[in-house]
Amino acid sequence: MELNDIPLKYEDVQTAKQQSLAITHCYFKQPMKQFLQQLNIQDSNAQLWLAEFAWHDTSSAHYRSAYHILDMVFWFGNLQILAAHQYPTTAHLKFLSRQMQNDLANFAKSGKMPWPMYHNERRYYRTYQ
Repeated sequence: MELNDIPLKYEDVQTAKQQSLAITHCYFKQPMKQFLQQLNIQDSNAQLWLAEFAWHDTSSAHYRSAYHILDMVFWFGNLQILAAHQYPTTAHLKFLSRQMQNDLANFAKSGKMPWPMYHNERRYYRTYQ
């Protein structure tokens, strides 16, 4: 069985959790890494950065895993969306959102992110959690 041209073992996608991880890997992580690798092959001096949004709360009914689009709440500082689902807006969440916004503003201003660039020999990335 394959998903997005990535081979998968049937026994590795039996549970909902396994399927979620497979989708995340096959539709988001692996294609992004392949894209960055190709850009780096085309231009070894390309300025590339990679970030991963991984915030989640396993005790929450709504936010048990980091899912597609949830990062937008943090990039734009719309934490009231979490509060609308009775999730407390903690100091950590405010800090995480502000850090993400600051990094994005820094990139807009300087063209650089505040962590090492992604390169095929040095695959650095930032995890927001």
